[in-house]
This record gives sequence, C-alpha cells and structure tokens, in this order.
Amino acid sequence: MRKLGNTQWKAPHHASSHQDMLSFKEITHEQMKMDATALALTYLDIFYSGKNPELLRNIFHSDFQFYGPLYTFDSADEYIHALKENPAVEMEYSIQEIFENKDSVCLLYEFRKKQITLPMAQFFEINHDRISKIQLIFDASKFKS
Repeated sequence: MRKLGNTQWKAPHHASSHQDMLSFKEITHEQMKMDATALALTYLDIFYSGKNPELLRNIFHSDFQFYGPLYTFDSADEYIHALKENPAVEMEYSIQEIFENKDSVCLLYEFRKKQITLPMAQFFEINHDRISKIQLIFDASKFKS
C-alpha cells in the first residue's frame, strides 16, 4: 500500500482539474487509462461538479456497484440515473489522505454542505482500468431530520 499523504483537493468549481479533460463529449478508453488514484479523483471531480454525470460512464466498469450508508446501486445505469435526479449541488470536499494499491484506492476527505461538515471515506476497486466498485462510509445520522 502506498500512502500519498495529506493532499488538499477542492471540488472542480474551485480548481481546474480532471474535469477539464473530461469536458469532451466522447473520450476513448485509451485516453482514460489512469492509475487508481487518478480514477478516484476524476470520479470526485465529476460527482462534485453536479454536472453531466454521464461522464462517469467513461470511468465505470460494466459491472459497477455502489454501496453507501444511504443508497446502494447495482449498476452504473442506476447510479447515474440517481445523480441526474438528485445532482450534487453546493457541496465541496477536501482530501485528507490517499491510500493506494495496484487495484484499489481509499480516499479520506472532509465533506462540506451548508451546515454539515463530516469526515468521509471512499474505497474504490479498479478492474481493467475502470472503477468497478465504490464503498462510501460516513455517519449518515448527520443527514437525518
């Protein structure tokens, strides 16, 4: 496992990043070859932008799965549809730590939305240069009324 250290990473509206590269309508698989960390950070850029979740198809494996404390999705189609219905808006994050293996990466970050600030951990499994599984971990009680 490789620890990449304490890195500050802001949502795309605060920093030019992977999102600039993904602004093209179609991106070939060869162009998308990235290491596990680059894939995970690209995912966060797209997610937190709140715009065009269809771009996630370029980095998701055909057998994509998402597990979190509030939602579970068994396919990229289900997940992307949910993001279209309820896009990420007025949210930002700051990376605290990154841990990477050859086929996985774990991002520890601080999530912020309005009056809520909390630590989150997101684990990404990579299969054939694509994200095949995401597990999101956080205290979901902060979002309940």
